[in-house]
Amino acid sequence: MDTEIVINKISIKKYKNITCSQTENILDVLNKINNNGKRIIFVIDKNKNLIGSISDGDIRRSLLNKNDKTITIKSIINKKPKVSNLSSTFDYLFNIYLNNKFELIPITKKNKLLGFYEILQKFNKITSNKVLIMAGGFGKRLMPFTKKTPKPLLLINSRPLIEHLILNFKEQGFNEIIISIHYKSQLIKKYIGNGQKYGVKINYIEENEPLGTAGSLYFIKKQLKDDENIIVINSDIQTNINFNKLIKFHNKNKSDITICTKNYEIKNPYGVIHSKNTKFLSIEEKPNHYTNINAGIYVISKEALKILKRKIKIDMTNFILKNKKINVNIRCYNFNENWKEFGTLDKFESLINYNDQ
Repeated sequence: MDTEIVINKISIKKYKNITCSQTENILDVLNKINNNGKRIIFVIDKNKNLIGSISDGDIRRSLLNKNDKTITIKSIINKKPKVSNLSSTFDYLFNIYLNNKFELIPITKKNKLLGFYEILQKFNKITSNKVLIMAGGFGKRLMPFTKKTPKPLLLINSRPLIEHLILNFKEQGFNEIIISIHYKSQLIKKYIGNGQKYGVKINYIEENEPLGTAGSLYFIKKQLKDDENIIVINSDIQTNINFNKLIKFHNKNKSDITICTKNYEIKNPYGVIHSKNTKFLSIEEKPNHYTNINAGIYVISKEALKILKRKIKIDMTNFILKNKKINVNIRCYNFNENWKEFGTLDKFESLINYNDQ
């Protein structure tokens, strides 16, 4: 699929309802955001200096978490927004967009807000491939974060992780997304909805009991045509992988299951001694080992789903191995794009610290 990145420079004088002050009523500010159609507003002082930014999601989450409509604008401002200047390059702006999914980047000069760059990604074609996001897990390894909040709704860069995934798929032309849910499922459905606010169609598979990381694929069988594939991705992943290239690889190799792999470096903190019997041969100082790990992203054809005769609990590893036993065509797709996974407490905390820098 061919894409085109368009960056427009817009003067602050030409756009209404894109700024507010710290003293404005939160509901009035939310109304401004709804009217400007950009899902964000820039907070300025009386001299038009940029103080920070607020997204519609920031306001909604504050209202939901505190259930208090007296929340002040000052308390929810992102005071470290990504900024640009009048001479910012395309590469600089695109990298901000790629890494943060910010479609509006404020333009400042000596901290005075002059306008903003708007980044648009245009696709020539909408793909017919469906997407399945696995979001039903309990997130036990992320306690206490997941005690009240399901893992897909944990915030990264002030936005739930699952929302990052949805927007990424939308930008790459995927408009039909299925979300498999179980733990605190109603919170996910309430926040995400039917996908209308993202410009995509979202349906849900509600697991009455946990079905593992592949069990919900049983319900996908009837939704796929014989020549269709579905992309399956875990909800605890951030990546900018090109999903269209992945689909092309899958189809070109006539694969039934494509497993995405990522090169991973295992760092050895010790010197390694090589010997034969008791004779010393050499010493290797802290050698590193490289291997390909499972990235938690797959493309699966209808053919591979035939092993799921009924609703059962099954993880993805066993699903793949069962298909291998009957000689289903399984390929590996190693990609170089960014990839982060935060299924454990230490990884999640490091990701929060990384994104807060």
